[in-house]
Amino acid sequence: MSRVTLVGCMGSGKTTLSRVLAKRWCWRALDLDTMVEEQAAERLGLPSNEKISIPAIFEDHGEATFRRLERACLDDVLAEEDVVIATGGGTPALDGAMTDILAAGPAVWLHADSETLVARTAGAGDRPLLSGLSRTEAEAVHAELSEKRRPHYARATLSIDVSRGDPEEVAGRVEAALKTVGVGPWSR
Repeated sequence: MSRVTLVGCMGSGKTTLSRVLAKRWCWRALDLDTMVEEQAAERLGLPSNEKISIPAIFEDHGEATFRRLERACLDDVLAEEDVVIATGGGTPALDGAMTDILAAGPAVWLHADSETLVARTAGAGDRPLLSGLSRTEAEAVHAELSEKRRPHYARATLSIDVSRGDPEEVAGRVEAALKTVGVGPWSR
């Protein structure tokens, strides 16, 4: 397979790790949230082809529209070759998404304890599900989303704890785990 998909909660490091792995493997890193922002105007039939932020999509068009855009972009990226895909935190919970992700190649669930995830996302203005929340409220949202999405994440080919270690160290653990199942750029 020539694609690996990273799944996990917001703050688990999917975007950062996709870039590190792609650089190591001479592949491309594709971030689903970035693709949604870049393609939203066109897909929504808006006159401008400017990038629309995820918080703006949520605010102006609603979460359901964002999820529809996210699913369309997922379908596009799963057809790409030599890519490390960073999904949005909710992507695996979309109807049929994990089945399609796994059919396209291995999925790696990046998980961390809730304290780590909250610390990484606290005060981030680009997280519409956490916008304007206190730390206590953000912890509750993380706990609720983690519990709701866990069955989808758990279907991943591999699971890596990312609570500790810098991105390079975590990338090394992901590579080692992928090698044990014979998947990655070295398996061609």
